[in-house]
Amino acid sequence: MEELKAAIAEQVNNLPHVRDLLPETWFTVKTKLEELGRESNFITHDKYLELCAENEVSDETSQRTLIGFLHDLGVVLHFQDDPRLEALGILNPQWVTNGVYKILNSHTLFQNKGVLTTSMLDEILNLPEYPRGKRLFIVDMMKKFELCYDIEPDKTFLVPDLLPKDEPAELKFNGVPAFEYAYPVLPSSVITRFIVRMNQKIEDGFVWRTGVVLKIGENKALVKADIEDRKITIAIDGVEHSRRDALSAIRYELGEIHNSIKGLNPQQRVPVPNAPLAEPLKYEYLLKLERAGQETVLVENGNDLVTVNVRQMLSAIESEAQRREQQGNVINNIFVGGNFEGNLLVGDKNQVIQNSYNKIKSADISPELKETMKQLAEAVDTMIQKLPAEQAAEVAEDFGKLADEAVKPKPNQKWYSVSIEGLIKAAENLDKLGTPVISLSRKVLSLLTGGANKHAR
Repeated sequence: MEELKAAIAEQVNNLPHVRDLLPETWFTVKTKLEELGRESNFITHDKYLELCAENEVSDETSQRTLIGFLHDLGVVLHFQDDPRLEALGILNPQWVTNGVYKILNSHTLFQNKGVLTTSMLDEILNLPEYPRGKRLFIVDMMKKFELCYDIEPDKTFLVPDLLPKDEPAELKFNGVPAFEYAYPVLPSSVITRFIVRMNQKIEDGFVWRTGVVLKIGENKALVKADIEDRKITIAIDGVEHSRRDALSAIRYELGEIHNSIKGLNPQQRVPVPNAPLAEPLKYEYLLKLERAGQETVLVENGNDLVTVNVRQMLSAIESEAQRREQQGNVINNIFVGGNFEGNLLVGDKNQVIQNSYNKIKSADISPELKETMKQLAEAVDTMIQKLPAEQAAEVAEDFGKLADEAVKPKPNQKWYSVSIEGLIKAAENLDKLGTPVISLSRKVLSLLTGGANKHAR
């Protein structure tokens, strides 16, 4: 137990924001919000702005950055990127969590096979802390975290975690195995989140706790999770020439879910056509064979050997053009050593980041600011690889302007605040990829506004 406690303490110590320094005025707002949270489950955004004004946090960028910090830390909940959720204001996280669990643990909802109605919601949350006008907000939170979806907007909802366990007996599906994922550990949330994301494509109500039938274009797809065997399989039935498009849509959504769960890294595998006894081949292995110019490979199918055409198998997943493009991206985005040290980067956007990085590296600024700016440079460079050219150029320009101010003896808050806000706005639309940019940008703002010499959390 002592070793476990020490390991937990070490990990906590390395979490984002744990050692961040805040201006004293920010710390005061944080403390007062915590006090308000003990008295009320939510306050309006206007009330928050009043609190900021009373405590000398007056500019809009600092107000947005501070509430973003506090959201990340779990002090409050505030969703700046979602107008409907933002409208409720600043929230006590425990109020939201308790409301969600009351719904998920409802015996009535379980008996109703996961179908939640507004009348059931009123019954489940019939408590003083959940006024009638706030109850749908809890459902909105569940939608945001892919715990449920609308059957009829604002009236009826489905919670996939409470669907029947068994595949419908009347389901008849004759599709061919197309793709599968093998996981070191398969959280049940992967398939339920996928069902939520794809709910508009569900065919004839065929959905259960670990599987779903989808209608995508002219094809039907059966996507099933086997939690015990730790794999998700995809089979497709329909027009052969468009199967690849249906598979691509499914792989994209599953890929987004995989990327949101750190360390999941499932192995991608391709079933061998017309060889039901053969083990699926690793997708990466097939790509390597193609790159090496290997046209065919022998595969065991029971006691027989079958010859597999590598290019045909891969082309059922992605076109040759897509594979070439991806291979080109891999080559173009390699940085020796994994950072900027000693690397020559290609392209105008990268050059702006590189020049700014070099400027920061040689600047006479505090070690913490220097290190944070260097980390931000690398995070921004990674982010702009995924942005359209015009937006990437704007982001690079914002970082360049931020670096110009950061290295000055007296940085101009008006200019660096605008640059930081630009970086944060660009990163907010990129989910996991944008998270480091948001976190580091906020830390830089804190340091530049005097946080390095003020009150530490």
